[in-house]
Amino acid sequence: MRIVHTADIHLRGDREERWGALSAVIDAAAEADAGVLVITGDLFDRDFDATPLKARLRPVLERFAGRVVVLPGNHDAAGIRAGDFFGRNVSVLAGTDVVTDIDGVRFVGVPFEDVSIDGTLARLRAASRQRGDGASVLLYHGELLDLSPGSGAFGEEDDREYMPARLGDLADLGFDYVLAGHFHKNHDVRACGRGFFTYSGSPVSITRRETGPRHIGVIDVGQAPVGHTLATRHYAALDIRLSPADDEHPVARIERELSALAPGAVALVEIHGYVDLSLLNMNESEFHARIAETVARFDVEACSASACSDVSTILSGDLFRRFSARLAHSTLGEADRALVREMAIRAMMEVPDAR
Repeated sequence: MRIVHTADIHLRGDREERWGALSAVIDAAAEADAGVLVITGDLFDRDFDATPLKARLRPVLERFAGRVVVLPGNHDAAGIRAGDFFGRNVSVLAGTDVVTDIDGVRFVGVPFEDVSIDGTLARLRAASRQRGDGASVLLYHGELLDLSPGSGAFGEEDDREYMPARLGDLADLGFDYVLAGHFHKNHDVRACGRGFFTYSGSPVSITRRETGPRHIGVIDVGQAPVGHTLATRHYAALDIRLSPADDEHPVARIERELSALAPGAVALVEIHGYVDLSLLNMNESEFHARIAETVARFDVEACSASACSDVSTILSGDLFRRFSARLAHSTLGEADRALVREMAIRAMMEVPDAR
C-alpha cells in the first residue's frame, strides 16, 4: 500500500489558495498511485467552517480514486463528527468511530481533545489496544515534545501545548507508523520504536512565519516515509544585502533573486545595505521607484527597502579612498575585505565629518 499524508490545510471559504493546495495534494496522490490519502487534522480552519463547506469539499475529495481518511484537529474538533459525510470514499475517524481497515492495513485515530500530557497518553494507550495483528497506522494531531521547532512551527499556536506527547511514549504503542498533524513547518520523519513518526507539514503557508516550499509525505508500507515537494503557495523570506562593490546593478540583482524563487512562492522581501547612486545616475526617489516597479512584476506580499542607503558622498571622500587603498593591500581574503569595507561604510555613515 502507498499512503499520501497531509494535514493542516485550514480550509476556509475566503482562502482560495488553501483549496488550491488541497487540489494539488490530491493530484500528487494520484500521480504517486497512492491508494490512501490521510489528513491528520485541521482540514478546516474553524469548527463552524465544516458544515457550510461540506458541499464544496465532497467533489474535491471524490476526485481521488482511492480512500481518504480524515481525523479532527484542534481547529475543527467540534466541527467534524462521527458519521459526517465528506464523500463516498471518505472515512471520518471521530467520536468513538476511530478505526478503519483498508486493504489489510488498520488505521486508528486519536481525535484531538484539549487534554494534558497524561490525558494524551491515556488516549494513545487506548488506541494501541485497537492496533490489530497486521500493519497498523496511528493518526494523531498534537505536539511532539521532542521537537525544538522554532517560532511559527505550529502556525499561530506557540502559546501553549496542544495534546502533547513524547516520542518514547509513542514508540511504546507498537504502531508501524504514527502520522501526525499540527506541525506546519516542514516534513519531518523520526524513528519511533519498530516504525516511524512523521509530520507532513502544511501543504500551504498559513502564516508568514511558514516559509519555504510545502510538502506531503509519501509512505510505502514497510519503508520510511519520504517528503514530496509541492508547487503550492508558500512564503519565501528574501533578504537582499546590496554593496557598492558589487558589479551587478542593484535593481538587476533584486530582479534576479525574485526570478529565482520556487514556483508558488510569495516573497517577503527585505533590502539592506548600500548603493552608490552617483554611479547609477539616480537620486533616491528614482532608485526606490525602480525597486517598486521591479517588485510589482512578481508575487510579493511585502517589501521594505528603507534600510538601504546611498553612500555616494562617503565613497567619493578622501578618507574612504585612503582606507580603500590600504584595504586593497591587506592580506585579507575577498570575503573578509567586503565585510571590513561594509563595516567601515557603516561607521562613516554615523560620523558626519567622514562624509
